[in-house]
Amino acid sequence: MKIVVVGKTRMSNEQWCIGGLRLPDWASVRLLPPGQSRAWPTDTPLNVGSVCEVEGARPAQVVLPHTEDFRISHLVQLGRYTGDLPADICRNVHVARKGGVPLFEKCLCRTSRNSLAIRHGKVPNFSTQFWVAHRPLVHEVIGERDYFRIGTARVIYVGAQRPIPVVVAVGSLVRLSLARWWAPEDQEEACFLQVSGWWPPPASGSW
Repeated sequence: MKIVVVGKTRMSNEQWCIGGLRLPDWASVRLLPPGQSRAWPTDTPLNVGSVCEVEGARPAQVVLPHTEDFRISHLVQLGRYTGDLPADICRNVHVARKGGVPLFEKCLCRTSRNSLAIRHGKVPNFSTQFWVAHRPLVHEVIGERDYFRIGTARVIYVGAQRPIPVVVAVGSLVRLSLARWWAPEDQEEACFLQVSGWWPPPASGSW
């Protein structure tokens, strides 16, 4: 099947998680490399906008909400996407908007550390979503980690783009993702919300 890469997010040891959309039906997929790992190496040539042909299969067992997983057995890069990628996403994908499609089926909750996450008992059927921002996302650095403040919540940033002070303006198309299940010290297991990347608003002001 043919895939356009729409997300490249940092994992541990400077490795990458690669997310894409299947063409021509625009279904979300998370490309897992050959073997058993979930992470692509530091020097992977796949970037947002890369188009590739892949062979592989869904894992035998899928743990909600990470239903997009697809294990690669063979991959051929075809070049770059030649259309207007964010505009085509908005035309073909159910994008979350204020007053429209909700974020993660309204399963997000606030944690004691002021982040956003999903917990067992209220889990969506997917772990990636696009959102047309109706409020600015303000960049913050805490320790050595990058975050975006969305209202009063603080969401970790894991994308490949270099963040700037107010990088995501109102009307930007934002890719959000849910991390794998994880239990921080003194907290229950959860999938934490992440900002994976963005495209600025079009010249017309809206998608």
